[in-house]
Amino acid sequence: MEGDSGIGVVFPQQGDADGVVRFGGGLFVTNRFLVGVRLENITALTSGLSRMTTYGRYYFPLRGKGLSYFAEVGATYSPEGAAEPFDFHGAVGLEYEFAPGLMLNTALGYRVGGRRNQASLDINMNVILGERYRPEGGYDFLNRKGTLLLSGDVANLSLTNFRDDQLSVFGNARLSVGYFLGERLYVEAGLAFSASDFKLGSEAFPQDISVSSRTAEVSARYFLLPGKRFQPYVGAGIAYDYTNREWAGNSQQTFHRTNNLANLQTGFLHHLNERVALDFNLRYNGAIGSSDPNFFSGGLGLKVRLAKQ
Repeated sequence: MEGDSGIGVVFPQQGDADGVVRFGGGLFVTNRFLVGVRLENITALTSGLSRMTTYGRYYFPLRGKGLSYFAEVGATYSPEGAAEPFDFHGAVGLEYEFAPGLMLNTALGYRVGGRRNQASLDINMNVILGERYRPEGGYDFLNRKGTLLLSGDVANLSLTNFRDDQLSVFGNARLSVGYFLGERLYVEAGLAFSASDFKLGSEAFPQDISVSSRTAEVSARYFLLPGKRFQPYVGAGIAYDYTNREWAGNSQQTFHRTNNLANLQTGFLHHLNERVALDFNLRYNGAIGSSDPNFFSGGLGLKVRLAKQ
């Protein structure tokens, strides 16, 4: 893959699986060299660990095949929640352009720093913004019947050595697909799974945490301004969520939670171009079949748009 020098932008990851939020972007300083930053916040497992990674990536494209190899190096700073604030990583990967400006990305990386070593495998979608991908006739944001919206996160697996003799494991997979029944009416289904086994603390004072979660959801939305760059919507949905957490160490604790939820939602899509849109969503959730309190939730993510012409 080759970007447009000075204006090409890539969004490597975004998502919120099991309390993990990732978002990043980069800039092509030459047609093949990208510099970027990733922001991560991990709240569910480590009581609030934030990380900022800066990196450089060089692409080795295979002309005419839509396939590129890349090599990446970078450094990460963790301002809170980490005994060793700095670590470094290297990665190699493949990127395939399956539509103009839309890339499927697979990266194998290794991170070192202090007492922590981590191997990881990431699969996600990248979106390239730049003049090279701007249509001659202007943008078309009309969601015709058959238009699809996909989420950018796909899967991640990491093996981390927090203690000298044991590996911590974290993995997640997500799939969210939406389908427009017409210009205004949209339906979406999503599945998410994550599992982890973290070996924290020390040998003298271990803190082992095992977490698994499963989520399934279906929803419908009605768009108020079809064809516009800014498209507010209202909607409703139902969701199933199961979470299991176990703490082992000086004390043993177990927590199980199953939620069947119905929600009313509002939000908007704001299209950055014809291929990608920001999706802001605010929900009012109510438990089905239990006396659990109602609550608000929300989020901001990226949607990849595959428009039917």
